Amino acid sequence: MRVGFESAVFSSLTSDFRLRDVQVNPTYVGSGFANAHFEAGKWSGEVQVGQPDRYVQASLKNWDVQSDEISGELVVFNVLFEDVFRALRTSIELDPDSGREPVLELPPAVVEELSALTAQVDAWVTVEGTSKDPRLQIQTLEAKTIRRFEEPVGAFALRGTGKGASGRSTRCAGKTAPPLQSRRGSSTSTAK
Repeated sequence: MRVGFESAVFSSLTSDFRLRDVQVNPTYVGSGFANAHFEAGKWSGEVQVGQPDRYVQASLKNWDVQSDEISGELVVFNVLFEDVFRALRTSIELDPDSGREPVLELPPAVVEELSALTAQVDAWVTVEGTSKDPRLQIQTLEAKTIRRFEEPVGAFALRGTGKGASGRSTRCAGKTAPPLQSRRGSSTSTAK
């Protein structure tokens, strides 16, 4: 790590870290790296963690402290839905005695259904704008080989744009795979 000062004022930072055996709650994520840089009033950085066959990478390309302009991206490659759900589950279902509020409250039936799903997820999301009013662009969001209680369900792909806190300018388009016949003889529905 290198830190710079000009006239006794913090002016620059360069740091690089290796991440090893990262876990989120009970879920093993993998290993990787992180770095952060600050110079001329602008931050940038990157975190990548995962395993050889799947990873998550978040990049802050630029955050100008003065103007609050930001740009960055999130790339998810071949991540297992069940790992993500297991990692986040403690933020969804909190012990009532913990004194903390859940980040997202879901009915128990929804939590049970999500627990039954498995899938491989790929995503590429970019962000631009300001930290208070970001513009999101979902370049791609795909779930492949979706299964419910080991029964094949299908797949879906989604692209879209959204405008941050203002709630303006939201657009989305997607498609699902053709319905699959289950072993029980019923078919899944396809959204259009």
